[in-house]
Amino acid sequence: MIMKSVKKYKQAIATTIILFLIILIYLLVSIISETLDFHLYFGWKEVRVNSTMSFKVPDNWEQGEKNGLLYFCDKSDNRKIFLFQSRVGDCFQIGDSIKIDDNTTEDNICSNNFFNAVSINSSVNSLGTMIGEALVSFDGKSQVEDYIEFYNQDNVITLYTYGKAVDSKILDKIADSAKYTEK
Repeated sequence: MIMKSVKKYKQAIATTIILFLIILIYLLVSIISETLDFHLYFGWKEVRVNSTMSFKVPDNWEQGEKNGLLYFCDKSDNRKIFLFQSRVGDCFQIGDSIKIDDNTTEDNICSNNFFNAVSINSSVNSLGTMIGEALVSFDGKSQVEDYIEFYNQDNVITLYTYGKAVDSKILDKIADSAKYTEK
């Protein structure tokens, strides 16, 4: 009786076992890559910023531009902003009095009056990409946001999180995915 059932469902049993093994191998590779800090980019796409630089972001992120500044949002989540570019650097040093004027603010996808008050902390990876936290202001409301800063020849590209919508592991993967080429 059991042998008849096994013969009858032989193909389904084999398929189930193969699928289980594939899932098990995928989980094992994921755990090992996270433990050893390998950055595997399954489900990521490459974004070319200019002729000499690119980096990777998750596939579900959509790239846009406002006022010549890049931003990345979620295609499916009501266009929720993850990262946006800014050209303004630190406006103040720690200990300086903060006085905001229109010359230090910028209009971008997240704010009509955005500025980076001061970088709070940062670290640099082996590619020269800086990751850190900064005190920023969106239309007069200050908050702490994470940022990534790419250095490429004479260009500096700074991307800030919006509402801390990106966790540190994803920011590290983005920073480590940078590719630089010569003109």
